[in-house]
Amino acid sequence: KGIRLLSVNGIHPDTAQLFAQTLLAFKQGESSTYVFQSGLKQAETQPDTAALAYAYPTVTNLVVNYMLTAGFKLFYLFGVDLGYVDVRQHHSKFSAYYKQDGKEVYDYQKAHGGGIPATGNFRPVVFTKTEFDVSRKLLEQALVTAGNSIEVYNCSDGVKIAGTTTLHPENILLSDMTADKVALIDAFVADAYYSPFTGQAAQIFAKLNMSRLQQSITEWQALIPDAVTSKEEAKQVIEQQWQFLRQRGLDSTDLCFYLFYGSSNYVLGVLTKLMAGISDQTPEFAESFNAVLALWRRYLDEGVTKYVTETLRLDGVSVSKMFR
Repeated sequence: KGIRLLSVNGIHPDTAQLFAQTLLAFKQGESSTYVFQSGLKQAETQPDTAALAYAYPTVTNLVVNYMLTAGFKLFYLFGVDLGYVDVRQHHSKFSAYYKQDGKEVYDYQKAHGGGIPATGNFRPVVFTKTEFDVSRKLLEQALVTAGNSIEVYNCSDGVKIAGTTTLHPENILLSDMTADKVALIDAFVADAYYSPFTGQAAQIFAKLNMSRLQQSITEWQALIPDAVTSKEEAKQVIEQQWQFLRQRGLDSTDLCFYLFYGSSNYVLGVLTKLMAGISDQTPEFAESFNAVLALWRRYLDEGVTKYVTETLRLDGVSVSKMFR
């Protein structure tokens, strides 16, 4: 309750309630970012809100993009290793990968391999993995986009990040800081953030084409049969839904794509795995495929109904219950 939370517009309401103040930034690619930024552009006040473009997949990506967007010019990266020197030390010793005595919970190298060799920041070679390499590439893209007006020093014993200057921590030179930090932070918050869009939210949603959304879901459900009996039928059902979703993404007046893209990625991924196992010798895969189809059809129906009738309702999933 004594600190501020800086985050993006995908956090859970229960998380926001834990802090003295919650300050949110729009993240590109989020459904709510599209809805609100599109709506705010049509509002009378037209606040010029920013959106973070490279704020994933790690918290480091979020922080760097946040600070670049906020206008900061000088950066020192600590703990941004995005890899490891020793495969036995692949995560923090305080993480769930290790026991209290410091030993691994399981043989990480046997399960995941030794890692991908990469150029190191302080040494010739370190090891990384695919997710960390994606993080590195997106950090580099963000720095390139920011241009030559920034200075970024990498003080981490990990992978080399293009656009940064290698610097050992003991060589950092900082001038004395005598300013009032609390006053500086207060001034930054006042300058960087808009007040809550409480009144404008209802106006924005009132202008959305809900009938178009409902029509799209009706058309979508018509593509979902009650049952499939073969791998070819299952493949066709999946492909038809992908094509339908892509078409909805081309219509800026239809919220269907923005609301269901994430869910579709997950469900159609599950259906694809089940489809691969369907054969005359394994009828149980077709049964499972059809069971997921039924759940998916119901999900689409209930999802759009709740969204249309209670558009401004907060997420009702209780985080506290998840940890009981």
